[in-house]
Amino acid sequence: MDLSQVVVWSREESVNLSHAIVVSNVPLDVSNETVGKVLDTVKVFGRTKIRGRRGYVTGRTLFVLVETSTDLDPDTVPPEIGVENEAGPWPVHVVASLLAPGAPSEGDAFQLKLMTLLQEEGKSMEEVKAIVMGSTPPKADISVGLVDAIGKLVDRCNHVSSDGPGYRKLRLFSGLRPVPPGEEEYEVWMEQAAQMISEWQCTEAAKRQRIVESLRGPAADIVRFLKVSNPSATASEYLSVLDTAYGTTESGPDLMAKFRHTY
Repeated sequence: MDLSQVVVWSREESVNLSHAIVVSNVPLDVSNETVGKVLDTVKVFGRTKIRGRRGYVTGRTLFVLVETSTDLDPDTVPPEIGVENEAGPWPVHVVASLLAPGAPSEGDAFQLKLMTLLQEEGKSMEEVKAIVMGSTPPKADISVGLVDAIGKLVDRCNHVSSDGPGYRKLRLFSGLRPVPPGEEEYEVWMEQAAQMISEWQCTEAAKRQRIVESLRGPAADIVRFLKVSNPSATASEYLSVLDTAYGTTESGPDLMAKFRHTY
């Protein structure tokens, strides 16, 4: 993921944007305990709670989503945080400040992507409206590439949402024993997952995301490790690596050793 997806991520985790920050460039091997220790050094955050970790597009570092107990003022939030000779410094981003002017206050992923695209191109929503409505001829500096990009974005978002009411979410699976309440046994979850990825009418990226959203604990760690070692892995490969781990009766340490050796 990248910064343009942080607002959507925060809303998915039900974090109030005025209480949300994202710490970036955190190494993969840094624990939540270490991140929490660094956060405790900044008084303006109040009490903090780590709400999630996601890999950066390079696969070498993490974004860490943090919920604070205080309303955040971008002017008082330090640009970087760290503990000298121990951790950091890591850049800090106030999530509310990542919203483009005029961006929607509700969780509309398409509009957020559109605003991000316009910012990158240095264009305004008014210029796009003029093109779409045909009220005025487009300015000479509005590239054909921008128009094509917006059209592809609309098509892609429409395609992703085309499953509509037919879209069923996967049940949760962690690989823990005994199976926690609300989760599925491996065989039941895998059968459901294999069927759904063949039925979902969406992009490969959306399929991968839906599988990741259903995973918890050790199962999520296994797929996270695969994503880091092979960022182009497909949804089917996610299922394959989980089958390697949970489709046998070997012990947990043996499974992780086999996985690391294989991938």
